[in-house]
Amino acid sequence: MVYRSKSSHILKKAQARLTGFKSVESKNDLGFGLTTEGYSALIKELEASLNEYNQMVIQANAMRSQIASKEKKVSEYSQKVLMGV
Repeated sequence: MVYRSKSSHILKKAQARLTGFKSVESKNDLGFGLTTEGYSALIKELEASLNEYNQMVIQANAMRSQIASKEKKVSEYSQKVLMGV
């Protein structure tokens, strides 16, 4: 089993909305205490977390591969030991 990278449809949708807000609204205040800067900061936080997660997935998959390779070597060695005894 290989771990899979994660993408976020919520992130993609938010990025598109932010781009739309910026192109339509010249002011940064969206009302109700919401700002394009705040929205942008949240989007960047999510993006950073996803990137970090995906890097960890890459590392975990590499480690799984190393473990499988070492298990195979130990298994082969064990068989040779048993044949020699």
